[in-house]
Amino acid sequence: MAKVSRGAREAVEDYIRNVYNPYRLLSRFFLDVSAFRQLQARTASLIAGYSALHFFDHTLYPSDPLEVYVHFQHRREVVDWLVTAGFAFVPSYKQSPDLEFTVTEGYADEIEPSTPWLCGVLTFASARGDRPITIRVMISANTPMELILHTHSSEPQVLQCMDVPISQLPSACMINVISYEKAYCLFPRATLHKRRSLLTSCLRGGYIGSARDIAAIHGRGYEMVDGLNSEEICATTTTSTFVLGWRWIDDCASWVINFDTTDIFPKSSTCAPSLPLTHDPVAVCGFSLRYNIGTKASISFVVLEGPLLRYSYTLGEPDLANRLTIALCSRSPVWAGKFWDEELRGICKQAILGAGNFSELGAVTIRSWIA
Repeated sequence: MAKVSRGAREAVEDYIRNVYNPYRLLSRFFLDVSAFRQLQARTASLIAGYSALHFFDHTLYPSDPLEVYVHFQHRREVVDWLVTAGFAFVPSYKQSPDLEFTVTEGYADEIEPSTPWLCGVLTFASARGDRPITIRVMISANTPMELILHTHSSEPQVLQCMDVPISQLPSACMINVISYEKAYCLFPRATLHKRRSLLTSCLRGGYIGSARDIAAIHGRGYEMVDGLNSEEICATTTTSTFVLGWRWIDDCASWVINFDTTDIFPKSSTCAPSLPLTHDPVAVCGFSLRYNIGTKASISFVVLEGPLLRYSYTLGEPDLANRLTIALCSRSPVWAGKFWDEELRGICKQAILGAGNFSELGAVTIRSWIA
């Protein structure tokens, strides 16, 4: 509709701006929504899980918690803000009721050694009238996007192949992310139009998601599919329900909604040589969705991190991570104290163009991202 005329485009944009408004979601949990969004901007925290899904499909389940995925180095600022906002810490049976101790040392009490990407889960509760409100703080070891890609399986496994971690998700419809500036639906045709969710299997053939998780998604109106037919596998990016190949979070296969960020500012750089970050780090994250007749669907990614970056990033192509490491090291020595997060998106595009070759899977999404 937005392509019909200027008037139609303005009408569509006005509709999206009003209906897909972060205040409609966040006002259920916070009295001061602007303050929370400012917290998101300062700490690069993300919202995912059922709340992000319901933001896109306009459903409401009052009992669902708000899942906030935070960087390890920002956990204290997020926790302090929640306490100031009137939320009380609700320790699990394995956690100390002493919040200071738990945030400092005991955050990982209930975390299994097999989940190194997750440092801890802290639950906070409050009440709005007679309605309980729950916030779940998910502390990531590297980057919230890595945690999101892992978390939505109840028993995630990591297979090592040439030191490249491969993670599997039970449900593609759960991969929706909300930052302070944008909302990302990575499989919009499947999630919102077809209401289909692709189950992934581990390479040994067993489902990673528990029966409880699968039943919960199915109970909310989604058809659970465990495989793709030949038409879906060979479909183009514009017609595919589940776009295969190398993906970026904001490529042409995703639906991205821009929020009004007036008076919402990310944290300024504390290091003089570094440029202030004008976007959320998740905007430079990606992954790869592959499909094999035997192992079926799997999502893989590598984590880019290092002393020249303030944050860590997920990438769908291991070779790109190597190229970026070389490119970053050639720009400035570590002792110079400069972080390259603000310029990383441009450096990514230069590295991809310099490689000169696009994989058959994902060529369209790659070209749309670097355009």
